[in-house]
Amino acid sequence: MNRSDYVMTRARQVNRYIVSSREEVGGQPGFLLSPRTAHGCLPKSMAGEFKAVRFFVMMVAAAFVVCAVTKFYTHRATYGRTLPERAAYAIGEKAGEEAPADAKLPTDADLNMMAQKYFKQQTSGEQQSWDLAFANGYTDGFKKTHPRE
Repeated sequence: MNRSDYVMTRARQVNRYIVSSREEVGGQPGFLLSPRTAHGCLPKSMAGEFKAVRFFVMMVAAAFVVCAVTKFYTHRATYGRTLPERAAYAIGEKAGEEAPADAKLPTDADLNMMAQKYFKQQTSGEQQSWDLAFANGYTDGFKKTHPRE
């Protein structure tokens, strides 16, 4: 018997088994595969039952990762998302630190005017985002050197 004859014989045997297992046997409906064969088809990594503790530990780990990634990107965006925004923040922070000791924190309108003055000197980036980054930097720099009493 050559290889192709063996394959054809084996295919007929399997076909006969599948057909006979679909029919009712002893009043019970047949299975497409026997339970023993079906058990061997399941992946070995599949859990047999729900493990509540393991599930909640994995959910806590996933939540921790999500929170860490969120914190990282939020902290990174504090000083601006683009290079001109980060530069505006740094310039504003330096200007806030150099404010006179008896000065008070300027209003938003005053900060906007200062930002426009510095923007004309720098002339880089989008003015609206530059103004906001400068104002945030100035406020942070001012608070560093002028603590509330």
